[in-house]
Amino acid sequence: MVAGGTVRDTGVGAFYAGFDVAVAAALAAQSVSLVRLARRHGVVAQGRRRALPLLWEFGIPAAVAVVPTAVFRVNWKGLFLYGPDMSCALAGIGGLSALTGLLRVIKAGHPARTRARRSAPLRTR
Repeated sequence: MVAGGTVRDTGVGAFYAGFDVAVAAALAAQSVSLVRLARRHGVVAQGRRRALPLLWEFGIPAAVAVVPTAVFRVNWKGLFLYGPDMSCALAGIGGLSALTGLLRVIKAGHPARTRARRSAPLRTR
């Protein structure tokens, strides 16, 4: 830049603002899903209804782990070095998705007690 010259806006600032808003929205949606699942006391869906969210919740982290390294032909260390914004966003979205899937598997393995069992009076002699 020459002294006294004008700076032309290339739109990079607007791109990063949009990118940050999109990442914040994706992370917020994943966080809300994780919190709602953690607070749910009922039994998780059975059969196909249980398998589809698991495919989604474990498919995203798998895709996040494989696709960027294959597309850019660099390992994760290089991705974090040369594209830290995108790498952190992908790691956050993939991590939250994996946590949601893991919690869903744990809840499916340990069904919650029904209200009838919890409210049954204790028998004493």
